[in-house]
Amino acid sequence: MGSTQTRATPQDVPVDEALRLRDAAAQAPTLRLGDSELELSDGARRLLVEMFARLAKGESVLVVSADEMLSTQEAADLLRVSRPTLVKMLDEGALPFERPGTHRRVARRAVLEFLEGRAERRTRAMEGFAATEDPSDTNDYVTTR
Repeated sequence: MGSTQTRATPQDVPVDEALRLRDAAAQAPTLRLGDSELELSDGARRLLVEMFARLAKGESVLVVSADEMLSTQEAADLLRVSRPTLVKMLDEGALPFERPGTHRRVARRAVLEFLEGRAERRTRAMEGFAATEDPSDTNDYVTTR
């Protein structure tokens, strides 16, 4: 499946050029591409500044479409679970997926939304667990050794 991503490395944009471009992007109201001049929104300007700042630090930058469809292995890697665990999650409805042929495909956006909601789900689960504790019972304790 074709990937909808673009990578820029410090080898593509040397540090001194990245610094110059970062500073120029921070001040630029427009961007000139060939004979065309485009007005930069604040969001586009922030994105360019962030990208060039990371390149100036020697970091690589990867721009990925949020609508990209992932294989089950790619989705499992993002979630840091095994592929069989991810397949079970898909079958249980934890994440939406498509099956354009015989293989499942998961939207990158769905994986990222699942990750964002994970902390909230964990907090609710711990609060539910804590609610089962009887505060009047002082003999209960947990030992780890």
